[in-house]
Amino acid sequence: MCGVENTAVTRKLARTSLQYKELAARVGRQLKLCKRKNSSLKVLAKHKLVDLVDELVVSSKLKMLLESELRNCKKKKQPCGRTWTMENKLFALAIYKRSARAYRFLRQHLVLPSESTLKSLLHNIKLEPGILKPVLSVLQNLVLRMHTPEKNCVILFDEVFLSGGLFYNSANGSVDGFEDYGERGWTTLTADHALVFMVQGVGKHKWTQPVAYYLLNKTCPTHAQTPDI
Repeated sequence: MCGVENTAVTRKLARTSLQYKELAARVGRQLKLCKRKNSSLKVLAKHKLVDLVDELVVSSKLKMLLESELRNCKKKKQPCGRTWTMENKLFALAIYKRSARAYRFLRQHLVLPSESTLKSLLHNIKLEPGILKPVLSVLQNLVLRMHTPEKNCVILFDEVFLSGGLFYNSANGSVDGFEDYGERGWTTLTADHALVFMVQGVGKHKWTQPVAYYLLNKTCPTHAQTPDI
């Protein structure tokens, strides 16, 4: 060895060094093998959990909640890393629209999408003033699966008062809050209430679905209502 005296002590240290080097390499190989086995066990455990959830005799919604809980439970400290299916988002949105306070309470105990995630989903749904054609399309498909008594319905309309004002919609790059008759145009007046048309089931089958709305100033003229009715 260059610069080192070739003595019995140095030769012994060199042999010991080589032994430790070989031991470190052997431990490294064993560690890699253990990591591969651990990864395989995690995948197996995940599949077992999925199979276990599938075998549970519970409702489809509860099964969906369990799957999302298992998928995201380890990410509670990093909410931005959670993943949600569209079914997760729609179910959470249905709860949120019924009661925002109840939804916030549930989020303290269950792993559910954040309010910003739900609002982002709503922004992707374009429901401009006028006849809500996407809603009518969905309603048409639902009616095909209804029994005859369930199809009996009436058309209702009602007014909802608004706090009039204009605001900039950054998502669309437009100013909202004007009186708006949908396809029949808009005015420069500030809307202070909304006129909503609804279809409602009669008899035992109570269901209600808004199908059109308009943003109005004061009252809606008759000639603007007649075409929709």
